[in-house]
Amino acid sequence: MDEALGLLEANVRTLPSPTEMLRAGLDADGIVDRVLAGIGSRERHRSRPSFFCRCDRDRVLQAVTLLGRDEIREISARGEAIEVRCEFCAERYVVPADDVGSLLPSG
Repeated sequence: MDEALGLLEANVRTLPSPTEMLRAGLDADGIVDRVLAGIGSRERHRSRPSFFCRCDRDRVLQAVTLLGRDEIREISARGEAIEVRCEFCAERYVVPADDVGSLLPSG
């Protein structure tokens, strides 16, 4: 373990800057190979990142209830719809005026 750490530290000390390595045509695998020279590495796996947002109408309705009973009651009395835009995916949801009043807890 100490030997591998020493070799890793030596490799990193002798590396040019990341910009220089990229200009020289090295890709991510090439840079990793240079860092791990003499140590070796496991098989590398590729994955493609993808974005997934879990927002949906039910979550939006739950979020709207956080406005509080008084504010929801006022919005309902004015007959206004509520527009909510997800901060993560920018999906736009509209809670129609008819549905705003139903968000008030009964009792």
